[in-house]
Amino acid sequence: ELDLPHQVVERPLVEWVMDRDYRKVNPSGRLPYVIDRGQPRTESLALMQTLIESRQPDSPLWRPPGHPERAELLQWMQYSETVQTHIQNLNQQLTFIRPPEARSAATVKLEVVRLGRALDVVEHALATQEFLLPGGFSAADIAMGYVVAVSQVFRPLEGQPRLQEYVRRLQARPAAADLL
Repeated sequence: ELDLPHQVVERPLVEWVMDRDYRKVNPSGRLPYVIDRGQPRTESLALMQTLIESRQPDSPLWRPPGHPERAELLQWMQYSETVQTHIQNLNQQLTFIRPPEARSAATVKLEVVRLGRALDVVEHALATQEFLLPGGFSAADIAMGYVVAVSQVFRPLEGQPRLQEYVRRLQARPAAADLL
């Protein structure tokens, strides 16, 4: 969205986490991992905020301090991390816990329900507008759009037509083309 030079490296998540060389440069093993101006960054929301504020502070992606939509932008960005927690819990249960018999069916069922309820909040917010903020597409949509798209690995968006359309709108953006 900022049209900054970048390189996307694709690799299965388990390979990243288990790679000893990657763990040497990033001991937490977390993704994303971005080197920006020589500095490693591993928190996606902090990375987004830093890139926008330092490279294009007047970008329509951002709402600077004092902007009437600032609090709402921050609320949605942080809420995307809340939704992501359910996805992380499901991913741990269904991907990383071995052997499969050690997985908790009760935890999976609970997290799928909790994920659905968290997504219902976003579905409701999209009832009167195309994006999360009244002023249009923003960094909050990047954060939430990713989470909503990934959530479909664990839970279809059936019964949430606004979310389905939201994902389609976001995926149709030119900047999304090299990530799909």
